[in-house]
Amino acid sequence: MHEKLKKQFGFTLVEILVSMAIISIVSAAFIALFSSSFVNTFSTGNRNAAMSLASDKMEALLALGPTNIETIRAKLLDNDEMSVQEKSTEADLYAEANSNLMRFRIEPVNLLTAGTNNGYRVTIVVYYKGGERYVTLTSFIRGRS
Repeated sequence: MHEKLKKQFGFTLVEILVSMAIISIVSAAFIALFSSSFVNTFSTGNRNAAMSLASDKMEALLALGPTNIETIRAKLLDNDEMSVQEKSTEADLYAEANSNLMRFRIEPVNLLTAGTNNGYRVTIVVYYKGGERYVTLTSFIRGRS
């Protein structure tokens, strides 16, 4: 009878439990990997949308050619996508935000001769992810002579 048992093939209960434990650990690692990948993909999409908004606004300003501060301000304030705020200092641009919004600052720049305004340094900051993160875009816009 003892010889009859030795000829039977199959897995023992311990072998099955060990293999199930290994499969569970590997599966848990893959689930964690996929969920973090999904979160990163979603976050990158939000960042790209914020950067696209800032880039579109800056491109619209550059397309104006030489212009004045009032035209720049009006172009930046014309936004249906989110609330827009003009700030007077660099620190105010980066002050805590509690929602998705766009802030901008227009600073006159004198490049060639003292006392004459040659253009404007325009900084656009777009907050996303409920105000937790932001992207910044800065450019020089030529002023009218």
